Amino acid sequence: MSLRERIALLLASLVFVLALALGGLLGQSALSEARSGIGQSLATDAQRLAERIGAEMASRTREISLLADINAIRDITGDIVQASGVGRAPALGPALAHTQSLLDGLRRSVPAYTWIAVADPEGHVLASTDAASVGTTLMLRPGQGEGGRGMADDKRRRMDLLQPVRANDGSVTGVVAAQLAWDWVRKLEHAMISRDPDGEMRRETVIIGAQDQILLAPDDAQGDGVRITLAAVGRARAGFTGWSVEDWPDLAGRPAQRFLTGTAFVPGEGGAGPAAQEMHWTVLVRESVSIAFAPAYTLRREVWLAGMFAALLFAALGWLLATMMTRPLYLIAAAAERLRQGDDIEIPRLRGPVEIDSLSLSLRALVASLTRKQLALEEMEMLALRDPLTGVLNRHGMRVRLQQVLEKAKAEGASVLVFVGDLDGFKQVNDTLGHAAGDQLLCQVAQRLSRAVRSGDVVARTGGDEFVLALPALGGAGDPHAMAVISRAQSAVTQPYELQGRTVRVGCSLGGASWPEHITAPDGNPLANPLGNPLGKAASAAEGFDLVIQRADEALCTVKRSGKGRVLLHGDTVSISQSAPIALPAPEPAKATG
Repeated sequence: MSLRERIALLLASLVFVLALALGGLLGQSALSEARSGIGQSLATDAQRLAERIGAEMASRTREISLLADINAIRDITGDIVQASGVGRAPALGPALAHTQSLLDGLRRSVPAYTWIAVADPEGHVLASTDAASVGTTLMLRPGQGEGGRGMADDKRRRMDLLQPVRANDGSVTGVVAAQLAWDWVRKLEHAMISRDPDGEMRRETVIIGAQDQILLAPDDAQGDGVRITLAAVGRARAGFTGWSVEDWPDLAGRPAQRFLTGTAFVPGEGGAGPAAQEMHWTVLVRESVSIAFAPAYTLRREVWLAGMFAALLFAALGWLLATMMTRPLYLIAAAAERLRQGDDIEIPRLRGPVEIDSLSLSLRALVASLTRKQLALEEMEMLALRDPLTGVLNRHGMRVRLQQVLEKAKAEGASVLVFVGDLDGFKQVNDTLGHAAGDQLLCQVAQRLSRAVRSGDVVARTGGDEFVLALPALGGAGDPHAMAVISRAQSAVTQPYELQGRTVRVGCSLGGASWPEHITAPDGNPLANPLGNPLGKAASAAEGFDLVIQRADEALCTVKRSGKGRVLLHGDTVSISQSAPIALPAPEPAKATG
């Protein structure tokens, strides 16, 4: 990964992590504030609604209680009791009409009543706001004798209020009954529950009775026998009023989920005397967590999205910044690569930050120092491995280079043809034209040989007018390509030379041997590896190296004896004597290589 990519990735990652952390902190803070604020608001709504319901129920109870205390009603119920005691029919005309007028007036003034009636102790309706019910039997619910108890009729969505009519001696002479529709609670809910800023009602009201039955629920989910158990209801009955997060079961077709829930309790003990009532209702105002916390979730999501965009932006800025920072390094690296490839250029001098300027100056100084050392090494190599007169390899350089050629040929399964040659007539040139002319002739011969051979071939001057050529040969001892090179080299050497204003011609005799075909160990076995690991009898690396030179020398001697001017390759049947081979003089150790 490049430096630019690292910087861009680092900046993007840093910004993204900060955005995640910031989004988490802001989201958590917003959630905490929303939980507290909305929870308190729900608790306030529940408490206000509970207080209003309690007040309304207390008013209705007082109205029914006062109605039961009116003399006209007490008179007609008392007369009925007395008449039944003596076995005669009561006279109820004026009193009954007055009672009917009272009931109708209360019904008109309080629309929450759906029905108000007065009945005798046996439940026969004497007067009613519903004329059709007069003369029928009042179906009292259990507890009718317990004055003032409010009961909810779940199945019919109505609530019954009963109040006994008592004589002066306290005996029950009748009952006043009333029914309230739940519509009045719905109206209270819509009037008192808080709405969203856009006016939409997102909160829901649930009223739980004393026996955990649902009295009021969203979408009229209440019904006969429907009950629910919540921890918040138990806390409300124990006196806790506030808010909490509750896991609600399935209700009104809504799947089970979590709600912020405000809780309040309606004990119904606010009145005294005959107006007292016992309700023990729990009012719950709830709002779904997903709705209540939606703004906090939105804020956190927006912060994260902004963080992602900021990360991309900072990545782009980091890329541009890194490009500006690394451009000088790229220029220096490009110049260094061209130097490695051999181009003659300098490390550029870069102006900019102190570090870059110092780096470019240091690299320029380093390259200059290395160049000087390279030149010195090359000069030392020339002295150690090169013939100072002709510039081709000397005897030591030939041994080093020939060993490399033999190693490569061994790896490739090839042969190496080694030829030793000298100049026919060179002594006469020295005697007639002088040593300076002889040196000039040797230099031109070395140049012609170097031009005649291939790039991988070896040309060396081992002393006097003696030269050595080594040629890799994939075709073995008689490789036609290598032999063509030798023929070309001999022809080039025998061409005329211009020396001190005179045209001079010399001949060239060459004797050669092929490695490993013409090499044998002292016992006559083939020396398969002259570099130190023979397959036959062991022979040293020096022996294997020198043997190929010796075989070529022997071939050259044969050429000299037979008339000179020819090229002769050592025959495969030629073998050395049993005495130790004649070793070529070892070169002086080089002081430096180049």
